Amino acid sequence: TLADYGQRNPEQQHISDWIVAVVNSEPITHQELQARLVRIELQLQNAGQALPERAELAHQLLQKMIDDRAQVQEAKEIGMRVDDASVQQALQNMAAQSRVTEEQLLARLRADGLSIAQLRNDLRDELLLEKIHEYQLGQAKISDAEVDAFMAAAERRQHVHRERRNRLL
Repeated sequence: TLADYGQRNPEQQHISDWIVAVVNSEPITHQELQARLVRIELQLQNAGQALPERAELAHQLLQKMIDDRAQVQEAKEIGMRVDDASVQQALQNMAAQSRVTEEQLLARLRADGLSIAQLRNDLRDELLLEKIHEYQLGQAKISDAEVDAFMAAAERRQHVHRERRNRLL
């Protein structure tokens, strides 16, 4: 459980932030990483999965955040956007997956020290990443020439297979 990582008392927390990575001059801060880490831990916990070692999870998550940030930057450069209604729907889906109301989810996240504005930005970026992947899959088109070449090769293989079978008979 999250309690295994130590109790958080907001009154005793000293808030400081620093840059943990820079992607094309855009920083990723320690607080961003920690907020995402808490969200991942909650998702794993809700799925009934064991929590991995926190340091290893943080390292893997930072690498993913760097890759994602670069892709999101590229998507924004070509004009891809995610509207507020889609972000709100994703938040509602997150609450439903956690089997709580949206208000309960937001209260739980605030109690863990997470910024709701940051959560919405993260959700927007995640939805943008989904759009990117859908776009990339749609771009993976096979030309008529490639289909013709594949069919010709398949026919040749079938012809060779028939000849070998005929020789054996």
